[in-house]
Amino acid sequence: MLFEAPRRDWRLIDRTALPALTGPAQQLLDEFDRFARVQSWTPATRAFHLRSLRLLLAWLGAAAPIPEVDVKAVAILGPSYAGQRIAQFLRAKGLLIPDPVTAIDPDQADVQWLLATLPGHLVAEVEAWIRVLRGEGRRPSPVMGWALIRRYLAIVFSLARHRGLTYAHRGI
Repeated sequence: MLFEAPRRDWRLIDRTALPALTGPAQQLLDEFDRFARVQSWTPATRAFHLRSLRLLLAWLGAAAPIPEVDVKAVAILGPSYAGQRIAQFLRAKGLLIPDPVTAIDPDQADVQWLLATLPGHLVAEVEAWIRVLRGEGRRPSPVMGWALIRRYLAIVFSLARHRGLTYAHRGI
């Protein structure tokens, strides 16, 4: 991609006369339908998601990953459209381009969760420590990854809460 394409306005797209699906797009839609049936989704839920995915595949195809922003935009077209389960399905298949605005590293999310479980009087100090590990201290320093910070926090939490119970025993 040479440059980022402008956002599509899905409200302007004719939803009554959709282009025919390509073979790979139809296969993906059929696979999604089978997945929905195995998951025992209600007929209405399945119909809303199939309608939304059909619209996306008709206009974007299945040859390239679909931007999550488009999935979200289609989902808000009305009460008979949906998107969250489509995004999960496409993500699992490696066919979703994450929304850069809402994308968060899973390890970063775990760190945020661990911070939320801290007693209030410790939060500011642990956040300062994390900023230093992320290279945001007063002096330049290497940036530690979120996975390593999560491991550090998990070890500290395990030791503090379970007196000697190691990180590996907690499965965090």
